[in-house]
Amino acid sequence: MKRPGPVVYLFGNPLSVLALAILTAYLIYVWWAMQGSGTLAFVALLTASYAFKASDQLTKFSRWKREWQAMEGSAPGASLRRFVPSWRVLGGVVGLGGGGFLLLAAPKTPDGNIASGVVVLAVLIGIVGILFRRSCQGRPRRGEAASRDVVVTVCVVMPRQKSALAYAYAALPEYCAALINW
Repeated sequence: MKRPGPVVYLFGNPLSVLALAILTAYLIYVWWAMQGSGTLAFVALLTASYAFKASDQLTKFSRWKREWQAMEGSAPGASLRRFVPSWRVLGGVVGLGGGGFLLLAAPKTPDGNIASGVVVLAVLIGIVGILFRRSCQGRPRRGEAASRDVVVTVCVVMPRQKSALAYAYAALPEYCAALINW
């Protein structure tokens, strides 16, 4: 696997992702409150989405590198991944906090009621999606379980002694024998 570039390291490290997520949430709030630029909020949203993608690339690379080093026989290094919640969980917490703030700050006008309804609908869709993913998580997909559970999928029996050349030729299919005996 190819090592990610310096831009991916810059945007994909946890501090950059967290800072961009907070900045994006703030700029969206400022835009929603009709005080800021929508273009700036959109650019911040695009940058934050790139940062999340870069973080995923870094995670995949570090996981691959750890597995590669484990194949060499060296012990894999200790990972803090077990103790750090995933970016999806952090994004969900930030999203729920922002949605709750928008619900509390929404004016009691028809437009505010529409915005509140959209936030509640998004939360409900997110909860249903999480429950659906959790219910399907235990079931392996077809073909995936065999390749994931078994390290060696093809086992060829090695003969105990060398066979004669004539015996090897006799074991060939007819179309191969026809090509050899031309």
